[in-house]
Amino acid sequence: MDLINTLGGEVGFGENRMEPTDDGNSGRIDLSEVFPDGLNFFGAVHDGLWINANGNVTFERGFSQFWPQGLSTLEVAGIFPFWTDIDPSDRIPVTASPGGTSQGTNSVWWDLDAGAGTFTVTWDDVVPFGYYGQLGEEVPVNAFQMTITDIGGEAGQAPGDFRVDLRYEAIEWTDDARIGFIAGDGSGAYGTLGASGSDAALRLLPQAGPISFTSDGSGLVGFDLTRPIRDEDGDGTILGTDGADAIEAQGASGRVVIRSGLGEDVIQLRERFFGWSDDDGGERVLTGTAEEHFGDTVLGALRGDTILFEDVAFTREDITVYKGTQTAGLDLDGDGVDEGTMRVDARLRDSELLVTRLGDDTIVNFAPALPDLEEGVEQYVGRGNAGFARAYLTGDGTTAFRVTERDLGDAGAAPALGVYEIDGGGALIDARILFAPLEAREGGGAPRETVVDGVEAGHRLGFFLLETEADLPVGGDSADRFEFVNQLGEAATLEDGNYVLPALDGAVIRAGLVHGDGADLNRDLQVHAVAGLESGGGAITFAFEATLFDGDRDFNDLALEVMRIEAEAI
Repeated sequence: MDLINTLGGEVGFGENRMEPTDDGNSGRIDLSEVFPDGLNFFGAVHDGLWINANGNVTFERGFSQFWPQGLSTLEVAGIFPFWTDIDPSDRIPVTASPGGTSQGTNSVWWDLDAGAGTFTVTWDDVVPFGYYGQLGEEVPVNAFQMTITDIGGEAGQAPGDFRVDLRYEAIEWTDDARIGFIAGDGSGAYGTLGASGSDAALRLLPQAGPISFTSDGSGLVGFDLTRPIRDEDGDGTILGTDGADAIEAQGASGRVVIRSGLGEDVIQLRERFFGWSDDDGGERVLTGTAEEHFGDTVLGALRGDTILFEDVAFTREDITVYKGTQTAGLDLDGDGVDEGTMRVDARLRDSELLVTRLGDDTIVNFAPALPDLEEGVEQYVGRGNAGFARAYLTGDGTTAFRVTERDLGDAGAAPALGVYEIDGGGALIDARILFAPLEAREGGGAPRETVVDGVEAGHRLGFFLLETEADLPVGGDSADRFEFVNQLGEAATLEDGNYVLPALDGAVIRAGLVHGDGADLNRDLQVHAVAGLESGGGAITFAFEATLFDGDRDFNDLALEVMRIEAEAI
């Protein structure tokens, strides 16, 4: 439908034009002349607002965020006619979209009309940020408009009530745009138009006619109000419904387990996206079936989080990460067609987030392939296989771990093998030497086996290889004499990173030390263990690269199999 272009000014959209900007705003606009009673928006009365370049207006401050994540994740009060990454600057010349009243300015205009009691904002033929078309190629544009009208004097209305009309003349690009409102009253209440996030539905908006809703102080009539589901009881568990939920775990500390249920849910794990940061506030575990996960949007995910698929198994080859959309598609039956998708604001292919639980209750991540235990395989291994291993090695208070060491014949005189626990605070405790160096064993390279028990619920195991001339104790005696310390001689934690040092009888010993819990504990900053599901099922296999700095990266030095077994509760 056509935009209103009888508002005066250079092109008919009013006398006021936003300066060319990317992610900027108009500054505060005083509305008191047009709305003497203010705008009553969810009980807060406003006499001014900010127009933001990226397709929205906000009441309390400007808003520069450009990536259109779910409205449920924000607390800024505002109305969002078409929130996405818009570039209303003078960098890209455009032509007017055909058949309407837009003017091809790639600009944001506004008009205040005290006589009519209206405030109108027009995004006139605006373009997507980062568009780099071919020379002579027509640039896609969007033309849309929002009018706010004072209705406080109408029958049945109260001072401060207002109506919002949204008009869409041309939608030629969408970039996952969101349409709706955010209450900004601390409750997390928000509303979205059904077309939000759907390319096909957004492109049909020009055929819909004006979309109108009314604010009466208590909410917006014409929009369904949604309030987020939170961990109100503080028990670390959040349960969604089978509808389209907004789930919030931000602000919670410690481990939070979330089951979102069916429906296209938006799950906010943290206040904001930190990148691959360790400042995570605690692990987040999103669990459910493939049907429950498909269609969901997950925001604020970090490396240590887990998205667990309970009913299917998949490999890296089954996952397609669609460039520019942070969307992953999963082909679960191998026919080349995705059974479903979910959006996660993280580096999915490089991460350890997507996890599957096999039929025997073994948890794996992407089911990564292990080196052949007879021949080895040349490969470079990143961090993508650590998540499922950590989950598998986490104690529950009733499970022990059977550890079987196997020499692959490539390490020569293999180092000693040990284990430690990592408690909830990241401390490395209860370090033990499980097996002596290879040349000290009777029978040469015969496999050795032991059981690690007494692992408290929530503690996880980490393995290490130790090469030293010191006379190491083995077994139970080592638990009293061997420990890990930092440079100050204090008990080591994960935060000590590369400065985790082995100590015997209270004194640091010279040793070559390789950890299997992650690259940060190794002085060469390299990953030294790959992990995967043993071919027979039911056990995790770790294949070690045993040498710091100059290893051959074939992960064919040493292997150990770890199997969870039942033990008496501790």
